[in-house]
Amino acid sequence: MQTAMTGEVKEQWVSRVISYSSQYNNGNWAADSVIGKPRVYPKYGDIPGAWAQGKKDSNQFIEVEFEQEMYIQKIEIYETYHAGAVKTISARKPDNGYEVIWKTKSVTNINSSRIFSPNFKALSFLCKVLRIDIDCLASKSWVEIDSIKITGTVPHTHNQTEPLPVINSQPVHNLNNVDQWVSRVVNYSSEYDDNSWPASCIAGEPRVYPRYGDIAGSWAQGTTDANQFVEVEFAEKIFIEKIHIYETYHAGAVKKILAKRPNGEWCTVWETERVICQNSSRIFSPSFQKLSFQCNLLRINVDCTVSGSWVEIDAIKISGTKFNFAIPPAPDDITNDLAKLVNSSMYSDIQFDVNGVKFLAHKAILCVRSEYFRAMVHFEENALKAGGQGTTQPTAPPLQSEAVYPPKQLYNALPSYDSLTQYQPAIPSGPVPGPAQYHNQLPTQAQSPIKLKDVEPGVFAVVLHYVYTHRIRPQCSPHVLPHVWRLADRFSMDGLKALAVLQLSTSLTTDNVIDIYLKVIHALPVSDNMKDVCELFMQNHMAEVVRHRTFMSLNKQLIAELTRKMVGK
Repeated sequence: MQTAMTGEVKEQWVSRVISYSSQYNNGNWAADSVIGKPRVYPKYGDIPGAWAQGKKDSNQFIEVEFEQEMYIQKIEIYETYHAGAVKTISARKPDNGYEVIWKTKSVTNINSSRIFSPNFKALSFLCKVLRIDIDCLASKSWVEIDSIKITGTVPHTHNQTEPLPVINSQPVHNLNNVDQWVSRVVNYSSEYDDNSWPASCIAGEPRVYPRYGDIAGSWAQGTTDANQFVEVEFAEKIFIEKIHIYETYHAGAVKKILAKRPNGEWCTVWETERVICQNSSRIFSPSFQKLSFQCNLLRINVDCTVSGSWVEIDAIKISGTKFNFAIPPAPDDITNDLAKLVNSSMYSDIQFDVNGVKFLAHKAILCVRSEYFRAMVHFEENALKAGGQGTTQPTAPPLQSEAVYPPKQLYNALPSYDSLTQYQPAIPSGPVPGPAQYHNQLPTQAQSPIKLKDVEPGVFAVVLHYVYTHRIRPQCSPHVLPHVWRLADRFSMDGLKALAVLQLSTSLTTDNVIDIYLKVIHALPVSDNMKDVCELFMQNHMAEVVRHRTFMSLNKQLIAELTRKMVGK
């Protein structure tokens, strides 16, 4: 028999109604009103948006399902009218039979809303389906339930008799992407009432959609003119790229969407000169350019004159990114062709000496792609002129061609890019030098390499590859990326800086995040975004991080510091 085990503690709301005895109607008091978070509680009364029965006897019930199986430890039933009517709670077992986990001999009638959380023994089996039996006789009327929440443990996928599992070292993607529902209504023009159709109904996930009609639980206006609006707030500021408005009655009345800038000014994100009236529900997702600033406040302007009535909005969701990685893609064919020139002798006319490792490059490409390299080449030419070499930069003699050195030998003569990008450099001491400081001495011959000081070959290899391809190779070690960001900052390559942060966000694992955060990022003056990416990863994987051997080997001070970061304090 399975027994409860340690794992992630999680809360869940109802995701689906499987069955029910009766419902007052299929609109305002339908059984599926119990899905999701509360929309009526803490209000009390016969309020639309909660489940009410069609019959007032002692045999009413509802069966609900949650998204994920867990060892349930706590059940919370949000009762908003004639509370106290729950008589039995049963949990569905793995064999599909039901086990009664709580019951009472006598129900009551309480004329106030409450969260009913009965005491019961934590389940010894995984469960995601509950049945709630109700007796309406004590109240002699229907009772109303707004929501149901469960709390429990989602087990780790391992046998408890075995040692702790090996932490998954595969990168977790899309840490940067964020979806949010409205957390608070800040302001509004009017509302039909403060009970069934208030502006506050917009907060949280949809409760009416996909149904259509004048259904309680969404915002309806008190005045049906062209100047209605609602201002909503989301929990976290993000770079918004999508807005989804759930319209459930007289859709099409949105005429303008505005976002609040960091300086407090409103800017128009989208608008239309012509609103419509659509007699069906819809998710309105207008096209607009991704915001260039972080935002968590929107204003939706609504025109009710076309419908001649109020319009109803159920919910609003935004999607975007926590960090702004605005990196234009490079065409694949050009990128692949230019990648062949990285560290290649084909028509190369400039060399770099990086800690004894030679790199070949092309002045024209360097100068077109980077202001910094352009200044470096210009400095070299001026130095040659000052040394009496003439007014024209002498052409470097051709390097040994592939005809002299077969391709395989030529490849072996140059540093391996794969080996360089897997190199984990020591932390440089002191600032990265400027262009003039890169020169150990004035070159006496055109073919003399430019010597770069305090730059690691593995880091420069990534920078050079980016100059040619506008990319960082996926195989690049994440330990190198903070050093790449630092060198890109000195080279004034904003695109490479953003790309380094983006690649780090998709390369972190529980095996490398602590080492990167402490030994590299924490010791270097890198961007706050790069630190934020590591901290966000650790927050999202806190259970695995604190059990990892690297974390356990830290001293108490570092453990305390990282713990504060992960819990957001």
